[in-house]
Amino acid sequence: MSQESKTAGAQYASYLRLLPQSIVEANHRRAQPHAQKVADAFTTSFAEGVCPICKNALASYTKAAPCLHWLLKPEGFEKDDFRRIAERYSLAQIELFMRRVANQEAFAKNINNMADEGTGKLVELTAKYKNFEWAISCAKSDYDGHGNTEESRQAHYHFQMRIDGKRFIDYSDYHLPLHHSDILTMEAMRLAPGKIKRNYAGGEGMDIVFKKDVVENLLAQDDGGDMLNATHIIERKGMDAGAFLDQLRAAKAEGRPLMDVVRGVEDAKVTTLVEPGPGVVHQAVRQGRGRRVVKDDLPE
Repeated sequence: MSQESKTAGAQYASYLRLLPQSIVEANHRRAQPHAQKVADAFTTSFAEGVCPICKNALASYTKAAPCLHWLLKPEGFEKDDFRRIAERYSLAQIELFMRRVANQEAFAKNINNMADEGTGKLVELTAKYKNFEWAISCAKSDYDGHGNTEESRQAHYHFQMRIDGKRFIDYSDYHLPLHHSDILTMEAMRLAPGKIKRNYAGGEGMDIVFKKDVVENLLAQDDGGDMLNATHIIERKGMDAGAFLDQLRAAKAEGRPLMDVVRGVEDAKVTTLVEPGPGVVHQAVRQGRGRRVVKDDLPE
């Protein structure tokens, strides 16, 4: 199954490589309105307590009908029920559901898939909603298949779930099979980089926030709030540090963007170091743990 799916992905990649990038971008733009419409419907349904997938109540549980809203642990849902979710839904479907649910509570900061906070795996994502935290991990060795069991020898991924910070499902509990669509897409992305763009309308994460233009916009608005931690390094001969700090305090008290003060210093070189703020969910990596500083040199 895995090899057949990889072969199909390689064939798709061969087709994609022949497409001009302008056509790829145009196709993506055409798909965006529909994706946003689906995301908006998801938000409306979720707010009403109805599952956007099966149309039943989010609190409902029917053992014979696995659904993605089981990730919210309705009464009756048990740990091994996740296997049935993974059998019915692809990794991509599970990830998009996690992302969209996480964004019902706050935009982007509850979804951490930043490469600088991961360990270099093909898929590394942590999403949080209220007292739930879900994480997905798929290393190259998982994708290629490894180990001594039938499940581990097939292309697979790992899943973790925490409730109130307590263990419910561990990464090591299951080797969850990647679906044909997952493998086909991942293989095509590997062989034809830049030709496939995943559409996460309604499920945008911190990876899109940590782009220079977005960082600049956030800092210009309100210094990033709890989404970003910014340290401004200002170099200018003869600068009165005390007076500058007074200006920053005054701007904060008046609700004015601190970057206005920073960039208002004449003849100065300004470097801003940015890292995830305290409001950003930590990435639940499978090995090690570290939060790395992301640097952006903002214009003076």
